Formats: sequence, structure tokens, C-alpha cells
Amino acid sequence: MDNGYNSSWIENFAYVGSKQELSIETSSGDIYTYKGVPFSVADDMAEADSVGKFHNQNLRGKYDCVKG
Repeated sequence: MDNGYNSSWIENFAYVGSKQELSIETSSGDIYTYKGVPFSVADDMAEADSVGKFHNQNLRGKYDCVKG
């Protein structure tokens, strides 16, 4: 399935600017919410050639994350 994001792991993502939260829905249906993410990072993710690679390099381990 082509999700438009060039990622086999990330199905979709959304950003809530008022909370600075970026939520990622995985292909298995899990949701991860990263807290304290600036708009510029979410915007860069939306423009990334690979959102999976962007996630690994710019989100994982850099922002608090809650699963569920």
C-alpha cells in the first residue's frame, strides 16, 4: 500500500500545533505521540523524502514519546 510517505512503518502522522504534539500511526495500527515537537520539525517531516528515515534521525530519542 502506498501511503504517500515512502515508509513501510509509518502509515500516517498528524501535528497539533497548540500542544506541540506529533502523532505517528504505524502500519500495525500503533500510535506514538511525541511531545514538545516544534512546528518546524513537523513541517520538515512532511517534506522529507522518507518519513521513516526522518523519524529515526530527528524524533526517536530526542522527544518524549507516549505509545497508545
